[in-house]
This record gives sequence, C-alpha cells and structure tokens, in this order.
Amino acid sequence: MTSQSYNHYAPTSAQPPQPRPPMTRAPPPSQQNPISQGPQ
Repeated sequence: MTSQSYNHYAPTSAQPPQPRPPMTRAPPPSQQNPISQGPQ
C-alpha cells in the first residue's frame, strides 16, 4: 500500500517544476515586506 501512495506522489512531485516558476516571483514580494515596515 505504501508503494501505491508513493506512485501517486511521483507524478505530483514532477509537477512542482511548474509551480516553481511562480515561487521565483515570491522573493520580490518578500523585499516589499521590509519596505512596508519602513513607512510604518
């Protein structure tokens, strides 16, 4: 049963590359955090 669960995870793990691109845009917003604290 564990083997079947892993099989389902394999295809899902292969999709992370697609959502990874958007993660690269996450860093830019992180820099806005310090900028937002500046005016505060």
